[in-house]
Amino acid sequence: MGQLQERGYIIIIKQSWCQVYHPEKGLIAEAKMTANRMFPLHIQYDAQKCLSTRVQDPTWLWHLPYGHLSFKGLKTLHDKNMVEGLQKINCPTKMCEDCIVGKQHCDSFL
Repeated sequence: MGQLQERGYIIIIKQSWCQVYHPEKGLIAEAKMTANRMFPLHIQYDAQKCLSTRVQDPTWLWHLPYGHLSFKGLKTLHDKNMVEGLQKINCPTKMCEDCIVGKQHCDSFL
């Protein structure tokens, strides 16, 4: 509780309830007193995450949104000027994992 107060939170204990207020956000937690005069406080913290990724080879930025079109197909689009802004396509040495999985044989379920 001392740490909460040091950070500017307001703590009110009244009629078997403990309430914790944030100065701007209002009530953020409350707990009912137990038989042993404790206030178990279970705070669920959902951290916001922002993830990003970077691709070294711009060829992949065309392969993925075009529905995993083959690199030969992308090269044809470039050579025939069918897509505006499409750069020269160099076939990468790395294989696309999703394309490999999509081509694997599946046994029937029955």
